[in-house]
Amino acid sequence: MTLHPAAERQGPASDALSALIPRSVDVRMMRRDTVDLATTLRRLLMDHDLVILRDAPLDDEQLGLVGGMLGEGCSEIKRFVVEGPTGSSGQGRWHHVGNLYDGRPCELTLMSIREFPSHGGEFELVSNRRAWSELTPEVQHRLRALEVEHDFTSVRHTTAHPDDPSRKGTLPLVRDASPSHLLLGYHAAQVVGMERETSDVLLSELMRHATRPENVYRHAWQPNDVIAWHNLPLMHRTCGFEVAGRRVIHEVQVRVFDAQI
Repeated sequence: MTLHPAAERQGPASDALSALIPRSVDVRMMRRDTVDLATTLRRLLMDHDLVILRDAPLDDEQLGLVGGMLGEGCSEIKRFVVEGPTGSSGQGRWHHVGNLYDGRPCELTLMSIREFPSHGGEFELVSNRRAWSELTPEVQHRLRALEVEHDFTSVRHTTAHPDDPSRKGTLPLVRDASPSHLLLGYHAAQVVGMERETSDVLLSELMRHATRPENVYRHAWQPNDVIAWHNLPLMHRTCGFEVAGRRVIHEVQVRVFDAQI
């Protein structure tokens, strides 16, 4: 299947973020109370896929509290520490969505940056909504009926056993949200009912389409950044860096986002 992007929509982009990630917002926090921060995030996440909060320092206790206020099933704190230099390659194929637990996707991720290198080590995001909107109606029609088997045990930082069935599941390729979006990631293993070779070609083409350089938002860290996003509409990955230093990220995942809490 050859993928032809539909005609580009015209209109001014306010900045690189909003141009690349529809339904995104970048906010500088004026108050730092934990409840205020959770309330602000909940309100913004009702209408946005991605929320970047500036000047919002959170310790682990606060991070867990905010995650718990945003919905049900908040995970324990996950800590990702990378010592540099790592080199700039090696992470190029890792664009992914959140995680599966008991075959169901987590809806929300909340990430706090603790340390970052002087150069490089950015955080990339790709909009599955944008990727969907750039396909022709003919291609969209052909994709709507497909389901894909996902294997999240292949995520490079997971601790799950390769045979853990709770981290595997079958999900629709197109999620009929408002608006619709693809559900992609390098963990997409096989289109159900399709020959392996044909499936591999289709999924590779879709990933190349979605992650073209002009579609990737690369976030340069600032001290005390907090990033929250709905997992399924967005893919993400961290980038390597070629300088001494380290990147320290703490995060929680929320299984069910509840805007009414």
